[in-house]
Amino acid sequence: MKLLILSILTLFSTLARAETRPAFVTPYLEIQTILAKDSTEGLPAQTQALTSALKKSRQEKAAKAASMMEGSKSIAEYRDRFQKVSEILLPWMKKHKMKGLILAYCPMKKAHWLQAKGDLRNPYYGAEMLECGVEEEQK
Repeated sequence: MKLLILSILTLFSTLARAETRPAFVTPYLEIQTILAKDSTEGLPAQTQALTSALKKSRQEKAAKAASMMEGSKSIAEYRDRFQKVSEILLPWMKKHKMKGLILAYCPMKKAHWLQAKGDLRNPYYGAEMLECGVEEEQK
């Protein structure tokens, strides 16, 4: 019985310390993943979700840039507009080191992005230069 209670307390303690990500991180990561796959499938829905989440997080400048992605007609436009959102969010990305995420930089594009830990997946060039980039330290 004591072991059960101790296990439950440990679980609650772990959950209490669990990091919660702002709502805009999930659609941002989805967009990054889709672009790295040279696809636009699902981007309209994800850009709308990103815009909405950024507004709710009071990231107005980033929300305005994200809303511009909603009207993109090509993958090149999505990538350019994703870069603008990333540039605006860069100070936030550098400040908030989150478990399971890395800040990456593409020296060819001179642009940053946030992604899940693992192999770099460049959203700006996709298959053309999928692993181009370096992981940067977040402070």
